[in-house]
Amino acid sequence: MPGQYINVAINKPAFQRSTYYAEKEKEQNWSATNAVDGIIYDHAYDKRLSTHTNNEANKQQWWIVDLKEEFRIDRVRVYARKKQSKL
Repeated sequence: MPGQYINVAINKPAFQRSTYYAEKEKEQNWSATNAVDGIIYDHAYDKRLSTHTNNEANKQQWWIVDLKEEFRIDRVRVYARKKQSKL
């Protein structure tokens, strides 16, 4: 359908090099799957709805989603956290 886009990444398997964890934030979830759950929220940092990797010196961080099949991709939209990280 012209002009309409479908998010083919919704609920697909997602992975990242590492997942941020802080002892003071045990209940928080920074996993890669947060990026494909369909939730778009302006204050994702506050709600811990975004994904976050560890701060590892000299190690390139990555995130990937397995779409499970081939698609013609016309547009990729990435949402960043709106608030500055305090980590």
